[in-house]
Amino acid sequence: MTRILLIDDDPLLRVTLAAALSAAGHVVVEVDNGIEGVAEARRHRPDLVVVDIIMPEQDGIETLIRLRASDPDLPVLAIGGGRARAADFLSLATGFGATATLAKPCAPEMLVEAVRRCLAAAQPAGPVQAETV
Repeated sequence: MTRILLIDDDPLLRVTLAAALSAAGHVVVEVDNGIEGVAEARRHRPDLVVVDIIMPEQDGIETLIRLRASDPDLPVLAIGGGRARAADFLSLATGFGATATLAKPCAPEMLVEAVRRCLAAAQPAGPVQAETV
């Protein structure tokens, strides 16, 4: 089973996303901020991280930078939405090494498909360019 670290400060959304990923057969570990997320990723390397871009304490960009510094090969799906500049932040996330990005809100099947693509990109078959789903 694939272990996914889900970092999002919105408890209702986090539970919803975790349920969709669990239903798809993944083991999901949830944390509510980037500081805890980076610590969790260092303690127990996940197969993939899903990180919200807009969060208090430590935003998703800083979290992505710290994740990349400690594990450059870790696949990261950056998600964001709900604010006028969310698309700008998602584009920025790609520049800082996100494997892919996804605008929210999104249908559960879109999240599951984005995760599948990120995991496939992490396989040793070769590099895949970051994309927006």
